[in-house]
Amino acid sequence: MKPGFFGFGLLVDLFDVVATYAVTKRLNLTLELPIQYGSRTNAGEHDGVHVHTMRAAGVGDLRLSANFLLLNPDKHPNENISLELGVKAPTGDDAASDYSFRATGPVLRPVDSAIQPGDGGWGVFLSVNAFAKVFKNTYAYASGLYLSNPREFNGVQTVIGDLRNPDGLRTALEGCEVLVHVAADYRLWVRDPQTMYAANVDGTNEGIAKTTAARIVGLVMIDGSPAPYPSSAQRPSTLTISSISFGRVSTYQVSAY
Repeated sequence: MKPGFFGFGLLVDLFDVVATYAVTKRLNLTLELPIQYGSRTNAGEHDGVHVHTMRAAGVGDLRLSANFLLLNPDKHPNENISLELGVKAPTGDDAASDYSFRATGPVLRPVDSAIQPGDGGWGVFLSVNAFAKVFKNTYAYASGLYLSNPREFNGVQTVIGDLRNPDGLRTALEGCEVLVHVAADYRLWVRDPQTMYAANVDGTNEGIAKTTAARIVGLVMIDGSPAPYPSSAQRPSTLTISSISFGRVSTYQVSAY
């Protein structure tokens, strides 16, 4: 692993503009518009050697929601549960761009999705919040949020490295001694399973093949299901392989074999 390849820093500063209207003591409507500034510093999104920073700023995705208290606050001042249901509009820029400093020169391209102001799709979200008085002046809180976005992809380039790109793999492995495979396409459902197989199966096999050319002496595979690894006939004589697995899931599980 090259120093700084996966990143030295991710920073997101967020400012929310919120307007709330109380319909009753238990029901209110909220309109929320986030404004953010984000930066991401690493070498992996550039030439793989030199560390640079990419930045993005702007308004985020607008949210309109209704919040309802399940218990009457007059009768239950020390505990309550609120349910919030809302819709998210794609008002934020999902293709904000900055310069990536590649070996061939600067390239203007979309920044990583982690610092994009928006995600490019409409969404529906459900939030649950609860609190209860445990002791005198001591309260317990719980909170949860689930966002559903029907749009599977927004069409914006967010690729840092592609297992299916032999040239990219070769460059990423230069100077390394150990290849650690720690991630995969892990969606519970995919419209076209072949896209998952292409990354998890073909891409992994391509990565293993490149370990020989790059003189990698160790390969560690950590996966959500039994991790695939080459047979002794395929394995370079100098390659040490470790495998760690934790379970199996749907199409993802199938792609791991």
